[in-house]
Amino acid sequence: MTTRIRRALKLWRRNLDVFREYYLASVIGNIGEPIIFLFGLGLGLGTMIEEVNGMSYLEFIAPGVMAVVAMNAAAFECTFSSYTRMVEQNIYEGILATPMSLEDIVLGEVMWGATKGVISSFAVLLVLIVAGIFHEYAAIPLIVINMAAIGAAISGIALCVSAVAKSYEFFNFFITLFIGPMILFTG
Repeated sequence: MTTRIRRALKLWRRNLDVFREYYLASVIGNIGEPIIFLFGLGLGLGTMIEEVNGMSYLEFIAPGVMAVVAMNAAAFECTFSSYTRMVEQNIYEGILATPMSLEDIVLGEVMWGATKGVISSFAVLLVLIVAGIFHEYAAIPLIVINMAAIGAAISGIALCVSAVAKSYEFFNFFITLFIGPMILFTG
């Protein structure tokens, strides 16, 4: 394992330790809205829509909802949370006083954003399993890899936005003009 990855994992571990203190609020916040959308659209709107490719509308939208959850969790983690660590708490300044570099911090934050995406989308997947909607258990490793890739990609973009943001209000541009259209207009 390279030195950069080892150092990035230390930052990832630091974020995990903080997450363990507040995981319940974080997970509930990250999956509450998607579950409402999933069942609101799937069961509400789904009653008016015939089957889509041989599956119910709820089954049809479930993978998209899991992708949105991974994207949102990573986006919010690497905008609001990273900005707080950078500007309000000055955590990155303290970390930079150690042998860690800015690149180590960025890699650690991207890894953490991807992890948050996986945790949140996996929680939605568990709800789908318990509700009897998901049955393809062999696909779970592939789903986890996909959610990690989505989380990492969005985390990198969100960190770039955080680096140039002048205040929390600037994240409205990112969420409204980038994340929103991705949710609404992607296939």
